[in-house]
Amino acid sequence: MPIIGSRNQRYTRRNAVRLSLAAAHDSFDPMRQSARNLRYLLWKNDVDRQQWPDQLAAWARCSRHRATELLEDGAMTSIEQRTISEALDLPEETIQFSDLLGEDNKVNVLDENVRYLLGDLHHGEKKRLATAIGVDETTISRWTHRGQVPRTKHVEALGQYFDLSVDLRVEPVFLWTDPVTDRQRRRWLRERIDDIQPERLRELFKALERLLGIE
Repeated sequence: MPIIGSRNQRYTRRNAVRLSLAAAHDSFDPMRQSARNLRYLLWKNDVDRQQWPDQLAAWARCSRHRATELLEDGAMTSIEQRTISEALDLPEETIQFSDLLGEDNKVNVLDENVRYLLGDLHHGEKKRLATAIGVDETTISRWTHRGQVPRTKHVEALGQYFDLSVDLRVEPVFLWTDPVTDRQRRRWLRERIDDIQPERLRELFKALERLLGIE
């Protein structure tokens, strides 16, 4: 009987491993991985976030609008893959399928997330944040500039403050293209409004007035 039990246990473990690998394969999205790899490469090359579309456009030899799409969905054409690969001297398969961030052992996701979220806040916002999550303002400064790691309860509080339903220790928010802080959202709105064609702006203006409560 013990032998049979042992075999059953081994069979169960093998099945569990197979199911786990199958689930990981099913959940893998190559387009999403490609987009994250592109953002990682821009970040790793110290490209200013506001210049990400411009730099990617230079790498891919495409328009800025197209580069913005690639940063979101990663759906590169074969020509774009080859052009970016040549610009960065990296294999196409690496850019498309590898987990470049996960393979970079020097990156601490939590540290980078904290610096990203807090680095964009001005003094008044940092003071409000400190009050909201129950720490001293100097603690915010230590998290931002001195590499001090927040405690688990403060990591969770930071996520709640920025309305993020992700684990900041795991999810690389610092590679997101979506605006997270109030300042980023204001900048995002200004850029989108600046890009609107005059005819379209006239069509939208009344709706924007109502939306913003300026009547």
